[in-house]
Amino acid sequence: MQIEEVGDGVIAVEGRDVNWTLLRDGKSFTLVDTGYPRYAAAVRDSIRQVGLRMSGLEAIIVTHAHIDHIGGTPSMLRSKRVPVYVGEPEIPMAIGAWTESAGPIDVVMNLWRPRFVPWSLRISLAGGAGHVKVPKATGAKDGAVLDVPGRPTVILTPGHTSGHICLQVGEAVLTGDALITGHAVSGRIGPQMTPKIFHNDPDQALVALDRLATLDASVIVPGHGPVWNEPIGEAVARIKPEEDDQ
Repeated sequence: MQIEEVGDGVIAVEGRDVNWTLLRDGKSFTLVDTGYPRYAAAVRDSIRQVGLRMSGLEAIIVTHAHIDHIGGTPSMLRSKRVPVYVGEPEIPMAIGAWTESAGPIDVVMNLWRPRFVPWSLRISLAGGAGHVKVPKATGAKDGAVLDVPGRPTVILTPGHTSGHICLQVGEAVLTGDALITGHAVSGRIGPQMTPKIFHNDPDQALVALDRLATLDASVIVPGHGPVWNEPIGEAVARIKPEEDDQ
């Protein structure tokens, strides 16, 4: 686990296979994404390491309802009941009405790829084969500035899931899985898309990249991979030629 403050109150935490972010305002904070179900202890440890306490948690924002991003949310809510924000179209997935995740069959069909086997075993141990939902989710509208610590601006970026959102806080943009900088199954470091197997709508995911490219931001805080310091428009421009490799 690597912890780095990348902007005023923006604390990026890089986990083994997925990341989360803390938006700090004094002793209060917002947790963006919560990792796999069995990452909950690591998430709490990262909160303690930066001098915060669970009592200061004011809100959870989930970029999308895949288990590696929403998985630890029920555990966090047992510590403190706070609102859970997702993109408005993501509410049905967050509350468990349906799913847009790659299923076991999708993973099995890709086990011939060299990195899929160790990754799939590791995430299974982290609770990745389960199905997590939250009892209630609050829809975040495109362009809204959420009244939570960090006051992030919501950017609706459908494609990876129907209601995927990114968040901008000053020069930093939290890109979830719309744009990543590394993944266990890709073996590459640098701006990239997740493999197509993980996208609900790969074509729409490309359109979402175009929207990200227009942002005035130079610190990319991804859902997978290290923090990346580069104007996001330049990062997106370097991703496009690789799209057919996914």
